[in-house]
Amino acid sequence: MIKHLPNILSAARIVALPGILVVAFQGERHLFFLLLALSQFTDFLDGYLARRLNAQSRLGAKLDILGDSCNYVLGITGICLFFPTLIEGWRGVFPVVFALLHAARYVLARVRTGEWVYPVSHPSAKVNFYVQSVLIACLLLDLPLIHVMFYAAFLSGLAESWFYLSGLPKKR
Repeated sequence: MIKHLPNILSAARIVALPGILVVAFQGERHLFFLLLALSQFTDFLDGYLARRLNAQSRLGAKLDILGDSCNYVLGITGICLFFPTLIEGWRGVFPVVFALLHAARYVLARVRTGEWVYPVSHPSAKVNFYVQSVLIACLLLDLPLIHVMFYAAFLSGLAESWFYLSGLPKKR
């Protein structure tokens, strides 16, 4: 049972998405970002446990990627609802570009590998994870670094997407 814990944590992020969105649309900003921070922590924990328990699997990698996508959806939703000034004017392009790049990851994975989700590991993913975690903490705690971390998260997300897309194998 313990070997399945990483997959359970990843699946929990996916299953929690609708409930956390409800919290957001009810206007519960602090609870929303607290739940998002918890979801982000389980993203760290599932990978750590998978390596520690020697329970890494293809299914786990796919669940992790889908769980990451849920966190992206939640993060963008939270920014749009609770910090609309971050996306006013030309900055509104950022979430759109990020969403399109993220969608391209799924489409290109399907085209190049025959699967909708394909695990690709690159150090940029870890950097992006930590930058996003700091952004979530800033949003939760109303820290003055929100604008800087928003830009940093966008740039690190672009870098991760680039390395992901360039690391996909060609379909055989």
